[in-house]
Amino acid sequence: VRANDKLDFFGTTVNVAARLQAQAHGSEVVIAESLLDHDEVKALADGRLGRSFEASLKGIKEVQRLVGLSASRASAVREQVA
Repeated sequence: VRANDKLDFFGTTVNVAARLQAQAHGSEVVIAESLLDHDEVKALADGRLGRSFEASLKGIKEVQRLVGLSASRASAVREQVA
């Protein structure tokens, strides 16, 4: 949607992203576990997989299966060396 000649993002997608971010611990990115079914996401997550858990997200009916991925520099460095 455009507002004041700028692209404006809002709605369910933005709300879900905010709820996922709220579930993350320090140096962690939280994603829906189902995203790991995509080869590209699985390759990016390789070596960064952390905790797997369920959470109720405000405004979402079903309990969500989530995965925490390490976003720390140490994981990125290990990946570059490998």
